[in-house]
Amino acid sequence: MTKLFDGRNILVPRASNQAGELSNIIRAKGGNPIEIPVIEITPTKNIGDLDKGIKSLGTYDWVVFSSVNGVRGVFERIFTIGLDAGIFRSTKIGAIGPATAKALTNYGVAVDFEPLKYVSESMVAEFANIGVKDNFILHFSAETTRNVLYYGLTRAGALVTQVSVYSTSTKKESRPMLAEVMTSDRIDIITFTSSSAVKGFLELLDGRDTLVNVIIACIGPITANTAIENGLDVHVVAKVSTIAGLVSEVLDYIRD
Repeated sequence: MTKLFDGRNILVPRASNQAGELSNIIRAKGGNPIEIPVIEITPTKNIGDLDKGIKSLGTYDWVVFSSVNGVRGVFERIFTIGLDAGIFRSTKIGAIGPATAKALTNYGVAVDFEPLKYVSESMVAEFANIGVKDNFILHFSAETTRNVLYYGLTRAGALVTQVSVYSTSTKKESRPMLAEVMTSDRIDIITFTSSSAVKGFLELLDGRDTLVNVIIACIGPITANTAIENGLDVHVVAKVSTIAGLVSEVLDYIRD
């Protein structure tokens, strides 16, 4: 039987509009989620490029979304300029991960393709197997991205346009709050659900000695690699890169 969190304090360092799902699951399983937004998501400054991409959707064979933030940002702009989900009807849609696919479905957009693994590398490999040579592909992305989709799909022969939807930055106002919880021995587990959360957390952290005896859990290999590259000891990496997968893996870890 899986052991529950038994009142453990679990840091949820996500953007303020993203923490709810993870916190709710932690709470339901007997943990105490402590939400501190270490990053903030803001609309791109390149609105002209975003509008151009939206208005030219019909010229693409595929439109690819790699995050929920991308979906939200695109639809906020779609509604602002007086359009609706119908503009996607003449193109196929790719989405990385069930959360991204669900966000699209909630807006009334059917998803045609999801990679088996919820990372850009898997999407590139599976698209290459399908065959995308000479296909026009539009990727709605963050302003700061690993460019895996762009370069990988280009190598596969696709004609890729990458359009920024949002930017991610460290929420500096959270520094005092983070310092308080980390120095009072209140945190048992830290959950990271993105590389940007790892970087934002470390930028705000005052001294890594506060991480002694703290379990560090990552939603997937990309986030884990970022944490390791920045000197963190990662104890848990979710095999299934979803919020539920992360929670399940942490519970298995503390049970053992």
